[in-house]
Amino acid sequence: MKTNFNYFLFSILFIVTITSCSDADSNCNVNNFKFLQDGNELTYEFAGFACLFSDRLKVSYFAGEENGFVITNECFLSGSEEFSTEFARVPIHECSGDLYALDAEGKFMTDNFRYKGNRSLGDTWTNIDENNVSATYTVLEKDISVEVPEGTHICDMISYAQEGAFNVDTIYFNNEVGFVKYSGILQEYALLEKNF
Repeated sequence: MKTNFNYFLFSILFIVTITSCSDADSNCNVNNFKFLQDGNELTYEFAGFACLFSDRLKVSYFAGEENGFVITNECFLSGSEEFSTEFARVPIHECSGDLYALDAEGKFMTDNFRYKGNRSLGDTWTNIDENNVSATYTVLEKDISVEVPEGTHICDMISYAQEGAFNVDTIYFNNEVGFVKYSGILQEYALLEKNF
C-alpha cells in the first residue's frame, strides 16, 4: 500500500484549527463512529511493508484532548505482542459525523476529513494529509457483507487513490467497527479480533 497511509489509522490517515470545526458548528462530537471509545483495540492479520517482519497490526484508541482520540498503531509477530513496535500515533477528531486526522499541532480543515460518516453510493472526497499528499476516496458499494477472521460485517467498499500512485487500493469500512479489511498491492490486512 502507499507509505503515507501508515500515518492514518492509517492513513489513516489529517489539518488547520482545533477547538471546533467552526464557530457556527456545534455538532463536532457527533458519535457516528461507534468504535471511537477510549480503550478500543482492534488487531489485524497483516501483510505488507508497513509492518516488516510482523504479521499482526494492533490499532488502539485512547481519549485525547478536546474530546478527540489518539490512535496508536503497533506491529508484532504472532505470540510475541510484548515485542510490538509502535509505528504511528495519530490524533483524530469527529466533527459533524466526519472523522478527521489532525496534524502535529492538533489542527484540521473542515473540508479535509479523512472518513465520511454518512456515506452515499458514489460519494467522492479528497484529503490532503500532514505530508501534503493528496488522496481521493470514492464509495464504490454500500452495505456489502465482508467475512474476515473476526467475523462477518456489513461494510461500505471505498477506493483509496493516492495522487501519483499507480494503484488504487480498497477499504472495507464499518462505522461501528472501523476498518474491517484493506486490500492493496503493497499492503493487505483483515480484522482478526477486537475488544468491543
